[in-house]
Amino acid sequence: MRLAPMTSNSFAFARSVAWFAALGALGLAAGGCTAVVDNGSNPGASGMSNGGSTGGGGGGQGGSEGPLSCESGISIPPRLYRLSTQQFSNAVRDLLKLPVGPKVGGDTEAVLTFYPRVDAPVQPGLASGFSTAVRAGLDAAELGALSGCAGAADAPGCAQAFIADFAARAYRRPLEQADKDALYAAPTSPFAVGAAVSVDNGLRLALEAILQAPSFVYRRELAATPDQRLDSFETATQLAFLLGDSVPDADLWQAAQAGQLVTDEQIGAAVDRMLARPEVQASVTRIVGAWFGVEKVLAASKDPKAYPGFNEQKLQDALLESVNRFIADSLWTGTGSLQQLLTSPRMFLNGPLSAAFGVPFTGAAPTDFMAFEHPNERAGIMTQPALLAALSSSLDTSVVKRGLFAMGKALCLGHPPSPPAGILGEVQKQLEDETTTERQKAEYRAANTCKSCHWQFDPFGLALETYDAIGRFRTTDKNGAPIDASSQMSEAVVLAKAAHSADADDMHPVNGPLEFVSGVAQTDVFALCGNQQMLSYAIGREVDESCVDHEGVSLNMTIKDIFRKIVLSDAMRKRAAGAP
Repeated sequence: MRLAPMTSNSFAFARSVAWFAALGALGLAAGGCTAVVDNGSNPGASGMSNGGSTGGGGGGQGGSEGPLSCESGISIPPRLYRLSTQQFSNAVRDLLKLPVGPKVGGDTEAVLTFYPRVDAPVQPGLASGFSTAVRAGLDAAELGALSGCAGAADAPGCAQAFIADFAARAYRRPLEQADKDALYAAPTSPFAVGAAVSVDNGLRLALEAILQAPSFVYRRELAATPDQRLDSFETATQLAFLLGDSVPDADLWQAAQAGQLVTDEQIGAAVDRMLARPEVQASVTRIVGAWFGVEKVLAASKDPKAYPGFNEQKLQDALLESVNRFIADSLWTGTGSLQQLLTSPRMFLNGPLSAAFGVPFTGAAPTDFMAFEHPNERAGIMTQPALLAALSSSLDTSVVKRGLFAMGKALCLGHPPSPPAGILGEVQKQLEDETTTERQKAEYRAANTCKSCHWQFDPFGLALETYDAIGRFRTTDKNGAPIDASSQMSEAVVLAKAAHSADADDMHPVNGPLEFVSGVAQTDVFALCGNQQMLSYAIGREVDESCVDHEGVSLNMTIKDIFRKIVLSDAMRKRAAGAP
């Protein structure tokens, strides 16, 4: 049974009633923490205030605050954490039992970033996007079958019982009397107003209110327990959105209701169960892909003369699927270790990619992706074509982009400062000749003041010069000269994560990507970076290495080991004293 859409007036009424009622239920209206829906008249509105604390408030690359340091211990305050648009869509999908989630528009801050915004406001455009998505979801849902109230003898009582259960799962916590009054018990509640027309309309009106309430839109981590640890409901919410990007499933919700997400054993068992589910594995694969910024390949456009057919055949989409399959294969098959992610010689190609890369295709259909082993050409994630194509220009490779990627994203060796003002124009004049190769540019930088920064990352980019601008293996450069992928790397960079310098005595020759990756694989640099990046994602804020528990960190770790370690850490389970 599909229910008729509400009128715009009744919908606006439901949203406003639920919003302000839920503020009270969250404990926000009484002070100490404020929620702001920016209607454009408040230029200083910043969404959910976190009191300016140093923990868990930043987004993007750590915001203006920079990475969070834990030299004196990690301390994240109680906080309210807005769902991303993807999480919102997924949650509506799962609560309404839809095959796919409704699209959410209006998020002007939806950019390719790894660390989710924990302090993001609900701007007018996004509020409208949420509203439209909720209505689309309810239009697609079979609410009669979902509620089980079709033909019930006591239809109003059945609907109210369903609303109470639905709201508790949507809010991820037990309902308080104020919630019940606001949604269905009070005469002015959405259900009561809608039921004056029909029980069906009252039910829909209440669900629209629930799915736009602050208690749904914002996750809460208040840790209002004696030991300042998250309670079982907060832990269930944290695990569900961290690993599955949606509301707690039935098993997790049942464990929360029973208070069985308290001990390490209980939480660890929940993580293990979730990571065995294909849909959670797909979500974690996406998270790891976001670590490396794989979706940036979708914006890669290539010169049609140098790379004919690349743009026309939309090889960007195929390259993204290729790297995602590589990540999934590395994480969930074989050993599933970080060693496999770092060093696997596999590459996944469909028909068009095989043709572009000059590899014989053996699939039954051109759309099939087949695994190819190239131990003499490929070594792990840093040599995947999607990343190499994204880290190139339209016409040529980029030693700088690839070097910065390896230094920052892949190895977490820090972020070099921006070039001094005025120097870029002078350098560009020296390199205007289109025949100048990337190696020649790097040699120019190494011979002048650019060296003070570029020695830290150009060697990584030079080691990846065996791949062209779409990620194909090559032996000659654009001028037909043999590729020289040799470089001098700091021993500390290649063989240990420690302070290093450009001192000649500290430099060692490395030739090509296989030697580079082999050197990294002799250390725990990549494993430490993986732990650091996943912790940053988990708490919604870039952290530095001091926040990583080094015990047990090695390339033998699996992604399950990493997430188990993270969710059991104080960074995830405890919150500092004080109001958010």
